[in-house]
Amino acid sequence: MESLMTIRRRHRRRHDPRAGFYVLGVAIAMGLIMGLIALSVDTGRMSNAREELRVAMDAAALAGARSLYDQNVRENDVRRTVVSVASANQLHETDANTQLSLDRNQLNVAGGDVVLGTWDFQQRAFSPAAFPVALANVTAVQSRARLSTEARMVLLPFGSMIGSRFFDVEATATAVIAGPGRLRPDFPVVIDRSLLANVAPSLDHPVAVSVSPGGTAAAWTSFNISNTNANDVRGYINDPGSIPIVGGGDTAYATNGTVASAYQAAKDAKPPGTILVIPVAQFDNLSNPNAVTILGFVAMRVTAIVSNGSNKRIDGELVPLTRTVQSTELARCFGFNCAPAMVN
Repeated sequence: MESLMTIRRRHRRRHDPRAGFYVLGVAIAMGLIMGLIALSVDTGRMSNAREELRVAMDAAALAGARSLYDQNVRENDVRRTVVSVASANQLHETDANTQLSLDRNQLNVAGGDVVLGTWDFQQRAFSPAAFPVALANVTAVQSRARLSTEARMVLLPFGSMIGSRFFDVEATATAVIAGPGRLRPDFPVVIDRSLLANVAPSLDHPVAVSVSPGGTAAAWTSFNISNTNANDVRGYINDPGSIPIVGGGDTAYATNGTVASAYQAAKDAKPPGTILVIPVAQFDNLSNPNAVTILGFVAMRVTAIVSNGSNKRIDGELVPLTRTVQSTELARCFGFNCAPAMVN
């Protein structure tokens, strides 16, 4: 028979006081695990809401920019498109799958839900168009929304534990009509954007134009070679493959001289029907361009080159053109390889 002392020792082993600490440790661990699960649920909802709003704004801005291609589009049509596409993207993390309700911002106030304007590719900056908006000059569309004002905030099931039951977020997207930002031109002429003042970015039909290098809005160029001379210009006319690759924001060196021999070389090398891709630039001094900043590119179909007399010129048509270009950079659209693109 077991002694009383043996029974007492076995009883103490069965009721080890440390067992209480084990239970407490398990309870704390379970609490931490539940807290992490709750945090992950709320964090997931916030991440999903942020992504859904970003996608909705991107889609709305792209649709607005794409609508600018329509030659007959009106300002209100663009705004309606942005609002409609935004509302078509449901926000599943908000209460009852709320739809976005954007304001059309008819006065085009900066910071509004729908803002029309222009995009500076060099400064990477959006500028709202002045009211009343001249739609022909609009090249960019910006959309903006905040859940708390255009929809509903996201309810956080476990957020109340840390005093934050709702999550709010804002998203802004900017889309433009853009052309390729870097390529090799076909012809050593650069034209001022003033020649394209009345040409819509979509350029869905040929537009007659007359270019007179040596005049006030066009110039012969040697691109990245300063002190442009006749030999450089004629060399590029006869061997377009030697023209350097240039891009938006680059400086092109030009001359205000007529360079008569270049007109004759162009007439011999570029018969009617030839399509030339040439740079469009900002001339700071129309009468003496010297160094100009490239903004983008345009395609011109030659109809005639007049190389004799005092009225030397290159007659042609600006044409919409799509050509394979290995360029990931973007520049202002002048009808060549243009497409809507996200920039911000």
